[in-house]
Amino acid sequence: MSASIMKIMATVLLAVAIVNASNVTPLSIKLSLTDTEGEMQVTWFTLDSPSSPCVQFDNKGFNPSDVTGNIITGSTVEFNEKLWSGYTSVATISPLASQQTYYYAVGNKETGVWSELYNFTTSTFPNTNSQVTPFSFVTYGDMGAVVDNSTVRNIVRSLDQFQFVLHVGDIAYADLQDGDEGKYGNQTVWNEFLEEITPISATIPYMTCPGNHDIFDGDNSNYQNTFMMPKGSDDGDWYSFDYNGVHFVGISSETDYSPSSDQITWLTNELQTYRKSNPDGWLIVFAHRPLYCTSTFGWCKSNDKDRMKFIASLEDLFYKYNVNFFIGGHSHEYERMLPVYKSQVYGSNANPQATVYVVIGTGGCQEGLNSGFQPQPVYSSGVRLLETGYAKVSFLDSDHMQWQFIQDQTDTVLDSVVIGRGQW
Repeated sequence: MSASIMKIMATVLLAVAIVNASNVTPLSIKLSLTDTEGEMQVTWFTLDSPSSPCVQFDNKGFNPSDVTGNIITGSTVEFNEKLWSGYTSVATISPLASQQTYYYAVGNKETGVWSELYNFTTSTFPNTNSQVTPFSFVTYGDMGAVVDNSTVRNIVRSLDQFQFVLHVGDIAYADLQDGDEGKYGNQTVWNEFLEEITPISATIPYMTCPGNHDIFDGDNSNYQNTFMMPKGSDDGDWYSFDYNGVHFVGISSETDYSPSSDQITWLTNELQTYRKSNPDGWLIVFAHRPLYCTSTFGWCKSNDKDRMKFIASLEDLFYKYNVNFFIGGHSHEYERMLPVYKSQVYGSNANPQATVYVVIGTGGCQEGLNSGFQPQPVYSSGVRLLETGYAKVSFLDSDHMQWQFIQDQTDTVLDSVVIGRGQW
């Protein structure tokens, strides 16, 4: 064989190796909390199925290519819905120590293809929900894959202020196209959003709940294969987790929420069990759709039958089990309520005697903001804004939580309130 032919063959083999390596390059890396202390889950996307998906981690920095970190083998699920392809790998990093920074990289041990090195810091545990260790998280809904999203940019710049993200549904708006791409979801748009948030999601846990724009042709398996939340349900549509003495419960407004449904049965047991062991702990519930909102958007109108059913299934439970705070999106506005039950004010922000509700559908999606508000009801605090932005939620101590709405274009606080841990 001539030298020239051998050179060509070597070039071809190198090209094939490069292509194969690029097809298992980790993309859209995301951390998420589990329902077990001392764990952190990490997921990542690849075009091809990796032969040996795994994560390296250590409590000090390392070079991923040297493979000197602790190795944990992961598993892989395939995107096999219509028009979608690729694979999500998932691994759970453990055991982890409380309030410790860890470094990690994900990849494929056999091929030697690794992500860059990232790091995260664990929460405070053991967690008894009797004492809050101060922390902050960032929350928003209805974001979408928007070029140079100012909300994402501001959060990245302030990332060291936050311990995790709560994205309350309508993730990427991958269903706005015409034809099959709208019906089944545009994976390119979906992945573009995931790449945009990677500087956030690879550093702090990115917790979610499904919105109506995350379900394609009546199927939310692509959402479930992307965002692997703790398993309150088999598919993770509803779940709970603890962080530094606060209990969070995520539910799905896009799944059956009738009083006899599996979801409401689970939620009733979850709230009852928590309150039995933690009668005075903080309890936060989140979902995509809000119970209370006053914009001119259809869901928020008083004659919307679906919202009335949502309220009928949830509000009495929230009141019975002292749910302190509810976060929703769906309506593209910002709105904060006073403590409210049956459309009447109970207590005050300093001493709530019912659940405080907020709407944070302000992530800046392609659909834009709502057109206006209805006449202001008695339970509205007066703070109603048609602005894009996000909320910073800070637990100051065991009795006080600060809520701030930050407008994203100017990074300015437009609403701020301290809310007490009411008991009723």
